[in-house]
This record gives sequence, C-alpha cells and structure tokens, in this order.
Amino acid sequence: EQLSNIAHSILGLKKKQTPYDPYSQGQQPQQQPSITDHPEILKAATNLAVQAGADPGDLVAAKEKLGNQDYIGLCQKFVENTQGKNGQYPSATAAASAQQGQMRTDFNNMPKGSQIFYAPDQSNGGNGHTTISAGNGQQIGATNNGVQQSDINQWIQSTKQKILGYVPPQGGNS
Repeated sequence: EQLSNIAHSILGLKKKQTPYDPYSQGQQPQQQPSITDHPEILKAATNLAVQAGADPGDLVAAKEKLGNQDYIGLCQKFVENTQGKNGQYPSATAAASAQQGQMRTDFNNMPKGSQIFYAPDQSNGGNGHTTISAGNGQQIGATNNGVQQSDINQWIQSTKQKILGYVPPQGGNS
C-alpha cells in the first residue's frame, strides 16, 4: 500500500499545464507541482526501486561511463561525477577522511552504488583510490586504462591496495 501511495503521489505531481483558454481574461496556464518539488517523495520512491532490485543512480551513471578515457588518474572526480557533484574533494584520501563517520566495513552487506575507498600507497601516488560498487563483488572505477569494471578481490591482489571501507549510496541521486 505504501508503494501504491507513493506511486499515486508521483503520478499526481507530474508537471502538466492547464490548457490555455483565450477567453480566460488573460490568465496564463498554471503549472502543477513537480516531483522535484518533493525530494522526500523522490527519495522514498528511489529507495523502494533500489530495494526492488533497480540500480542506484550512482551505479547507473558509472556504467554509462565505462570505457571513458577522461578519468585516467582521476578516480575521485569520476566518483563525484557519478554522484552529480564536481570538485568536492581533491583526492580519494580527502573524501575518505571527510566521510570517516559513515564508513562501513561489513563488506558482505555492501549495497550496489556504495563508494569504496582504498588506502593511499605507492600504486596510487599516495592519494588513495575510490570506486563504485557494482554488486556481486564487482566495482567500477577510473583506472590507467579508463573507466573499467573489475572484481574487487582481483583488484586488491593485482594492486596490493588495502581496502578501507565503503560509504553506502545516499538517497535521491543514488
């Protein structure tokens, strides 16, 4: 019933215009409220969709960037762009530090769309590394070969990077 109520709310809030009536003494058509005017409904609908198996927005955006060469050496920028942000943190290490209170390490329960953080070391120039969880032990991130999807355990084995934790996706865009 909650899903039905949310669906009715969303459908009732689509932007639509009242037809213009030239005999209405100059009154302009009025716009109905938009779903974007109600972020709480959008967040609830997004969370229900994700619970039903849909990919969170961050992951959808990450998949759209697979193969892109513009993010080589810019893993934090890649992740921020999938979240609809830009220039929030100068490095993955800075982002990890800022989100320390939200960081989790229960990897068996890591949701798709989570931001994964790796420790700074020589392989990443001391800047750390970050990716987006694609589910089923997979991640999408900026690599030296462009944006790639990879197995998390194979990444750890090949790069020797230490995983610090993850931050689950936030509602709305996620």
